[in-house]
Amino acid sequence: DKAIKETEGLLVYYNDKVAQTIFGASSGGFVASAEDVWGGKDSPYLQSFTDPYSSEPWKFEINATELTNKLRNSDSTISYIPDLYISNRDGSGRVKELISSSGATLTGAKLRSALGSSKFKSTLFNVEQVGDKFIFTGTGYGHGVGMSQNGAMKMAKEGFSFSEILTYYFRGVEIR
Repeated sequence: DKAIKETEGLLVYYNDKVAQTIFGASSGGFVASAEDVWGGKDSPYLQSFTDPYSSEPWKFEINATELTNKLRNSDSTISYIPDLYISNRDGSGRVKELISSSGATLTGAKLRSALGSSKFKSTLFNVEQVGDKFIFTGTGYGHGVGMSQNGAMKMAKEGFSFSEILTYYFRGVEIR
């Protein structure tokens, strides 16, 4: 209630236009640019940068048969995934594309969606293969664009004001 009263009537602006103050659970230590994640027009206040306030490591394991079956549900052209290699990352280190020696290619977002975004928490990950098991280790939870909710909570506990938090995550904005 106190926060609502103290910020009532305030808006975040960039170049005299109301800013899109996008947020997610955790940046994983690296805020992603909106352009890298969703494409389209570059937004100067939604850029990639290191975020020491938000990490949230996670781990996900799955065998090759289970992985193939989950991916086949969303892409019938996939026959089998014997291995996976990260072939492209965006500016914040998130996986853009993976390839397999079987000829399959897929995006990090497609992999996350197929495996379940509540367990496979972000596209900021690495993959290791041990036998027929894939071990994914990553950080963050969500798309990573804009303000990290976990990072904002940590900053608030460290004594940062709401305006310091907002201008940290949305660079170049003003609050009025």
